Amino acid sequence: MDAKTFIQTLTIYNKALGQLGYFNLNPAQQQVLPILENEQRVVIVKARQLGISTLVRAWHFYKAFYAKEPHTYAVISHTRDSAEHLAGLDTRFYDNLPPPLQRPLSAQTKRSIVFGDSGASVRCYTAGGRGGTRSFAVHAAHLSEFAFGVDQAELLAQVLASAGRGQVVIESTVNQVGDTFHKIVTDSLRGENDWKVIFLPWWIEPTYRIDK
Repeated sequence: MDAKTFIQTLTIYNKALGQLGYFNLNPAQQQVLPILENEQRVVIVKARQLGISTLVRAWHFYKAFYAKEPHTYAVISHTRDSAEHLAGLDTRFYDNLPPPLQRPLSAQTKRSIVFGDSGASVRCYTAGGRGGTRSFAVHAAHLSEFAFGVDQAELLAQVLASAGRGQVVIESTVNQVGDTFHKIVTDSLRGENDWKVIFLPWWIEPTYRIDK
């Protein structure tokens, strides 16, 4: 099953309706997904409330679901509450899988899901937490709201070392001129690094616009 079809079988909380429903990709998410499928170093400069963190979690869940090897797909966020919220998205994806897709797990905690047959997992971590990403290798990493981390440069160095040639996705709203997030973006725009930059302004979301 391709990524888009699989993701649209997942369940998310629809804030507008106040209830759970299928993951119908909005315009911003539709723009980002093909880039996740084709790029190894992705940095997403986003407006708030576009569902990009949720999309990247769904992408990692898809990759872990179909992995044949015990690959780890890690998400790192700047606060414990944020990390646990992102882990909760993974849990909701699993708990509400359509019956034909349900598979047993070998382990499940508040911060991790491990598929029983392949050993592939999705896991969440807090930036600056004990051990960080130093003690293990990951197949792919998702850095959420990266611009709000305390030591962005150190965190990125750890993640790149852990992921090796695996995919690394950074997504964040902007925070401060001159920080590591800003430097990655500006260097990419000058062709000085290999990061693929995506800019998602607030007006990409139709419900944020008023027709006059």
